[in-house]
Amino acid sequence: MVEIILGILSIALGLYCFIQGKIPLIKNYNGVKDIKKHVRLESGAVIFVGMIILFHAYFHFSSVMLMGMMITVAVLCLILEVVLKAI
Repeated sequence: MVEIILGILSIALGLYCFIQGKIPLIKNYNGVKDIKKHVRLESGAVIFVGMIILFHAYFHFSSVMLMGMMITVAVLCLILEVVLKAI
């Protein structure tokens, strides 16, 4: 039950950030060249992690696989930021 709520909240927060174009509670973006692109990449990662958590709640794959998928999303997001020159 907690996984479903956490997944839905993650997806909702990601969509909110994607639509608003800024991350809540962050006032200064030090070292970020393109703030909109950075926020969209980060919010896409949050949405994707939320979907992974929801899939984990329904399909019950192992916790190691869950963490591996989340780390993969974080690494891919970092690589995309570097390649697209968002940071």
